[in-house]
Amino acid sequence: MKQRSLLMSGMVTIALVITSTVAWAYLTAPASGHGSGTVARLASPSGVAANANGHAVAVTWTGVDAPTLGSLGYFVTRTQTPSGTPSAACESSPTSLLSAMPLSCTDDVGSAGTYTYTVVASYATWTATSSPSAPVIVGQAETTTSLSLSTASVAYGNEDAVTVTSSVLPQFTGTPTGTVAVTTGPTPVCTITLPATTCTTSAVLLAASASSYPVLATYSGDANFLGSTSTSSSLTVTTDPTTAVASVAPSMVTYGYEHAVTVSVTVTTSHHEIIPVAGEQISITVGSTSCTATLVPGGQGGSGSCAIANTALAVSASPYAVLAAYGGDADLAASSLATASPGLTVVTTPTVTTASLAGATRTETGYSQTLHAVGGSTPFTWTITSGSLPAGLTLDASTGSITGTVDPAATTQTFTAQATDAFGANATATLTITVAAAPSITTSSLATATQTESAYSQTLVASGGSGSLTWSISAGSLPSGLSLASATGIISGAVGSSATSATVTVAVSDGNGAIATRSFSLTVVTLPVQQAGSVGSAVSSVSVTLPNAVAGGDALILTFASTCTGGAHVSGVTGGGVTIWSPAEVSASCTSAGGDAEIWYGTSPSGSGASPVIDVTLTGATDIRMATVSEYGGVSGLDPSASSRSTKTGTTSTSGVPICPSACIVTPSHAGELVIATAYAAGGNTTQPAATNGPTNLVEQAGSDTYYRGYGSYRLYSRSTSLLTTWAMPNSGIWAESIAFFTMGA
Repeated sequence: MKQRSLLMSGMVTIALVITSTVAWAYLTAPASGHGSGTVARLASPSGVAANANGHAVAVTWTGVDAPTLGSLGYFVTRTQTPSGTPSAACESSPTSLLSAMPLSCTDDVGSAGTYTYTVVASYATWTATSSPSAPVIVGQAETTTSLSLSTASVAYGNEDAVTVTSSVLPQFTGTPTGTVAVTTGPTPVCTITLPATTCTTSAVLLAASASSYPVLATYSGDANFLGSTSTSSSLTVTTDPTTAVASVAPSMVTYGYEHAVTVSVTVTTSHHEIIPVAGEQISITVGSTSCTATLVPGGQGGSGSCAIANTALAVSASPYAVLAAYGGDADLAASSLATASPGLTVVTTPTVTTASLAGATRTETGYSQTLHAVGGSTPFTWTITSGSLPAGLTLDASTGSITGTVDPAATTQTFTAQATDAFGANATATLTITVAAAPSITTSSLATATQTESAYSQTLVASGGSGSLTWSISAGSLPSGLSLASATGIISGAVGSSATSATVTVAVSDGNGAIATRSFSLTVVTLPVQQAGSVGSAVSSVSVTLPNAVAGGDALILTFASTCTGGAHVSGVTGGGVTIWSPAEVSASCTSAGGDAEIWYGTSPSGSGASPVIDVTLTGATDIRMATVSEYGGVSGLDPSASSRSTKTGTTSTSGVPICPSACIVTPSHAGELVIATAYAAGGNTTQPAATNGPTNLVEQAGSDTYYRGYGSYRLYSRSTSLLTTWAMPNSGIWAESIAFFTMGA
């Protein structure tokens, strides 16, 4: 008990006794003076009692008398036993007092347990606390569970599309914990773990049924809340639609191998559940026969396959229909009829249709023949079952192509080819490939050509090969104006005026494409750069003027003819830049009745542009009948090795007799040499000399025989290394002739 003295000047001290309680206080009133008073105290509430009804506890007590001054109120505390901390109860506190009347309150306890209550009286700054009540036991609170479904009907396998909503409400306050089990009969549907309020049903949980499933939500309760069960909701599960797909692989089969075909069916459920019953069977119809497939659950439904019987179907031009349908079961609806596309075609066993193969040629590089078969099922595999292909050829097993380069030693071969189709059905054919010898060009050289030659012709010859031969130029090119006939192998044409020597490679191919080649050099002898002639009578000199100046390095060749009256020879030749003119062919002698035919040559100095005037002077009689000068490019010099040089003078000849008869054949050292000839006919001959007789060509004659008794050949050439000089004087008389050979440069 605490005592306090109040000394106030001019005040009267008043003592108030409230009741005999545990709380004491001094109360004062305005007054003056001084004195003392007795101590009063605030009485404590008594008779505190607590009675539980679930989580609701009714608390009553006996109050204290209200003081005459101020306001009296109460607040209640709750303490869990055997140990615990007091906490506010009945929604009261030291700052939120219960009114003085009634002397009771109801406390909503959130947790079950044993509790005691105390009541505190509060007046002004005084408080008085009651003794604790007797312990009171608070039990689990009641709850209410609700249930709703997002849909009342669902297809089998689509139960996971149903959302279940359930809530658990306590009788008073608090938050229930634990789980809510959603079931239909003994079958769990889904579980809600509080504080969640929804769950989704599991797929393929409920079988399809004509009647509805009652669905309940049951709260399990916890330490503070009693469990509860909802009212039921109805859920109807219908059969799930299905789709059947039929297939056949392969879609083509050889007759007698139908058992090698796999006929399949796949059943797909709309909501991706597997076939619930293993071993369900489906009959698959193929044309006039059928087989039974056993479904194996898996994936999004189930599948199965079967094989049809061997030789169950006849050969057909159009595919047999492949049909299948799923009959359904308690949970799955039947499917519509499935038709495989393109169905099943049955073909005949294979037959090799290739009856013969093209012949081959040794060394042929591109031999190609393809074996063919009809019937059967592709792809075919080709093999040689007996014999062998010619050396160098191979058979492609997948395409039936026989290809390769024929070996030079290959020979004709007979073999058996077999075609095996995709199912093992096979067919054979016995075939022969005839091998011919490789072509070969037997022509060894080509005749020389001359610029402006109008009718050059050379036939190439080949041996071996098969079928028609085809000629071509594989490298290089022929001289201008010439061409090669592909069918005949003849090189012909008018040689161009600017044509030059050429090296070409000639190829000949046979009917099988085998090729032989050979290189040839075709020499083209050039024409004179320029030439001019002069005729005279009873003169001792003559001038020949070329059209243009003489080019440096070119050869000048003089052909000369005159009567011979005892030593009448050319004494000198000047002009054209040549310092020394050399006799090439000069008659050894002449008689008073004979003639003189001579050939001189010289080379103009390199780099010069000499005068085109050439002067010829005699030493004896004054009777120059003819003088011709020709300028040649590419002459390398006189050929001294040419044999049997003709030096005939004063010889009597009858018409048609060669200048150099068969006993005097002239032969140049090289094919394609330049041949210069001159001749003189005495005795009043007036007939022009004959044209060419045989392989020697008389290119040009100098002037008219009306004015002189001789002629000069400005250019003759041989197409071989044997030159037959068969050109002749056509009339009788006395004549002289001379022939010289000049080597041509490149």
